[in-house]
Amino acid sequence: MAGAEIRTGAGVMGHSTIQTTMRCVQVAAQHKREAVDRLVGAVKRNRGPKKDTEAAKGGNELVTGSVTGK
Repeated sequence: MAGAEIRTGAGVMGHSTIQTTMRCVQVAAQHKREAVDRLVGAVKRNRGPKKDTEAAKGGNELVTGSVTGK
């Protein structure tokens, strides 16, 4: 997730198989996505009437994409 090889991550975490490491990576990616969703929701609630502008929508996509890689 941080740009390291999956085998390196497996070794550092002490996993005996790549499959175990992949499960951890998937859980961590989902955790990040949920955190971004909570942050975006908080920003929308605090923005007031400007929350539905095109600039706000683009900003949310930018943040989400930078965290999730999608």
